[in-house]
Amino acid sequence: MAETAARATDADQVGRALPLRDVRMRLPHLAALARAAGQVTVIVDDRTNQPLAALVPVATARAAGDARAAEARIGALESRLAAAEERTRVAVARARAELRLADDRVLVATEEARAARDQTRAAEERARAAEERARVAEERAAASSAGWARRCETLRADLRRQHGAELAAARRELAHAWAELHRISPPGTDREVDRLRAAQREFLTDAA
Repeated sequence: MAETAARATDADQVGRALPLRDVRMRLPHLAALARAAGQVTVIVDDRTNQPLAALVPVATARAAGDARAAEARIGALESRLAAAEERTRVAVARARAELRLADDRVLVATEEARAARDQTRAAEERARAAEERARVAEERAAASSAGWARRCETLRADLRRQHGAELAAARRELAHAWAELHRISPPGTDREVDRLRAAQREFLTDAA
């Protein structure tokens, strides 16, 4: 009732304020006046003149109740809206943080991919350089082997010619020696010389 009186005191419908002792004597008249004219009468304390209650028409009380209910609903809606805004703010902040984290991860992955690509390119270049060095080494080895093969073949041919010449010279000298031996000791004159002739028949044939 005190809250109703306070609200009624601030409203335009307030007609007058009466002390409690006057209201007791005129209560039926004041109630009829409130019902007929829609007038609000504030009841105040006899000594302190502070509002105690109010005689409020039903329509005014109902409007005040509706206003309080509307204010309560508005307050609830505002609270819900504030909570939704806070949740939205938190969600946006979390999304931004996740987006920054994702951007950082993408940046790191990009840097790693770039580094891996650079390493791959460097490895390919080293491999090509190694292949080129191997090819040059193979060509040099082939050229060197061919040169050594030619030199070896030339040396072998020279040695064969030298050996053939030395062998021919030795056979000529041996032929001269057997010819001199035949002249000094013809066959059948010396048994030891004949045995030597039999053992050296191959060389005697060459000497003949």
